[in-house]
Amino acid sequence: PVKVNVVVMRGLNDDEIPRFAEMAVRYGWHVRFIELMPFGVGGALHKLLFFPSDQILDILREEGIDLKPLPAEGGSTARTFRAGAGRIGLISPLSKPFCSSCNRMRISADGKLRPCLLSGIGIDLKRALRSGAAGDELRSLILRAAMLKPFKHNVKPGAIEIRSMAEIGG
Repeated sequence: PVKVNVVVMRGLNDDEIPRFAEMAVRYGWHVRFIELMPFGVGGALHKLLFFPSDQILDILREEGIDLKPLPAEGGSTARTFRAGAGRIGLISPLSKPFCSSCNRMRISADGKLRPCLLSGIGIDLKRALRSGAAGDELRSLILRAAMLKPFKHNVKPGAIEIRSMAEIGG
């Protein structure tokens, strides 16, 4: 199926929610609506543009979209619903944090293994690999990063040093 991620921003694209949902219903697309993160372009204007996932659900229900909850997949960051022939997901890192069940890490463009997208913590894999790290040494670094995964993020708008999603592999 076609998979589409939509970062919803108040006043910019929130009016497009019903049309994206209709693509899921009619054509079997998998559409995920994502809350705006408070960094990169979204940092300075976060309070103005933020659109919580509960409001997205309200719009979908007002539009008469029949949403049937699907069982959570292990480590999934989305709440997923069957919608007609497709699926609609909500990724709500700020209004409904999923930290305690998240099993993801990212490697940033500068070679840091980040245990949490919403944290500045990173283990420098690039330097380790360039120094010849392999096997047990590499496993140890990855395990160290996993141990640094927080049970809950403490996001404050503007407090995250990440400048853009592209830097962190998003």
